[in-house]
Amino acid sequence: MKSIALLLIFYAFAPLHAEVRLPVIFSDHMVIQRGVEAPVWGWAEPGEKVRVSFAGNTVLTRADHAGKWSVKLPALAASASPRELTVTGGNKITFENVLVGDVWICSGQSNMEWPLRRSSKTAKEDAAAEQNNAQLRLFRIPKHIKLPEPAEDTEGTWTTTATVEDSLEFSGCGFYFGARLQRELDIPIGLIDSSWGGTPVDLWISKEAFKGYLGQERKGGGIYNGMVAPLVPFAIKGVIWYQGESNRRDAYPAYFTKLEALIGGWRDDFQVGDFPFYLVHIAPFQYKHDKPEDNDQTLCDNIWAAQYKAADEIKNCGLVPIHDTIRGVIHDIHPWDKRPVGERLANLALKQDYGQDLPWTGPEFASARLKRGEVVVSFDHIDEGLTTNDGKAPTHFELAGADQVFVPAQATIKGDAVVVSAAQLASPKYVRMGWNETAVPNLADKNGWPVLQFPAKKVR
Repeated sequence: MKSIALLLIFYAFAPLHAEVRLPVIFSDHMVIQRGVEAPVWGWAEPGEKVRVSFAGNTVLTRADHAGKWSVKLPALAASASPRELTVTGGNKITFENVLVGDVWICSGQSNMEWPLRRSSKTAKEDAAAEQNNAQLRLFRIPKHIKLPEPAEDTEGTWTTTATVEDSLEFSGCGFYFGARLQRELDIPIGLIDSSWGGTPVDLWISKEAFKGYLGQERKGGGIYNGMVAPLVPFAIKGVIWYQGESNRRDAYPAYFTKLEALIGGWRDDFQVGDFPFYLVHIAPFQYKHDKPEDNDQTLCDNIWAAQYKAADEIKNCGLVPIHDTIRGVIHDIHPWDKRPVGERLANLALKQDYGQDLPWTGPEFASARLKRGEVVVSFDHIDEGLTTNDGKAPTHFELAGADQVFVPAQATIKGDAVVVSAAQLASPKYVRMGWNETAVPNLADKNGWPVLQFPAKKVR
């Protein structure tokens, strides 16, 4: 019965090939991606002439034998002037209040899906603050859709932020990301919320990407088929991705290879080059409720390590740390404050994609050297200097000898370095910080960005 229901949903989205029609990603209030040739596509009677007009440009085509047609609008500059997009065949469709700017997909599992209304203590005020912002537009796929084959259409519509309820139902992480980008850039920003809680990355990868990037023959990811394929090849600027909890037990480097397939597959599909793909570092959480004292590194070794590798090795991929935003609360897998998460992602984009000079990452481990029995740990990307976010000594540093049996260590900030020592280790060989899925280190830059947790590093 379940498979029959899925097929009924699939056929409900199938085109009827009667009159000119477009997928729901095209609607009033939409944002067209600037700076690239933007695809517009749909269905009509086989052989029917189709005319697409926007911003003084007109492109002509004919529907093929299957009733499908596609054109590309020429690259356009950003514009906040509301204009009409018209599509004419045997009938005429007019989309109103269309802007040109940057379009970002917001995707992942529950922490991306988490709505704005539950993402901040000031959610209603934040939504109300954007009511008069005509340059921020939202597209949300309102249902969880999983299909056996790629669908040609999905559900959803573009909205403005004039209605507070529309904003409150949108991804909180995505909303804060887009609102900051729009304020800083003063151009239209379109956000597409395609997310589903509790889902592994596997279901977001297409059949072709599994084969091409993972060398595996398998039926494509059902969520990709229902919630990503229908958006292809809508022109986008990039993707923010908050997911990984459901792949926690994927032995390293499995999650990294899946991220390669996800990112490479989506880039192949959307056809706008190696667009930015930014990740959220999964926050600490007490996964073992029955044995909270366990020193568990499953999340660290499998997901954090894979995320670091992706940020280092995949072109235009980046990562933002967020462990400080949970304020030490390790029993909630859904950190409630999504504002710093979205705004840090926006900072990363503003630095990497828009050339702004601002903090975009936390300090990262650079080196460790032994000096008179103590380990001096240095960091890259220090902005205003090291501090702790609670005024206490740095926490969650550990040292080990050649056997890599780690013991707790004392740490002190000295300039742009941290000096680490343990009385029982006269000549430490390894150092690490916060490499435990329940650890919430307090070391930070004075600009408010936390130092990224790191695994065992050799002391030189």
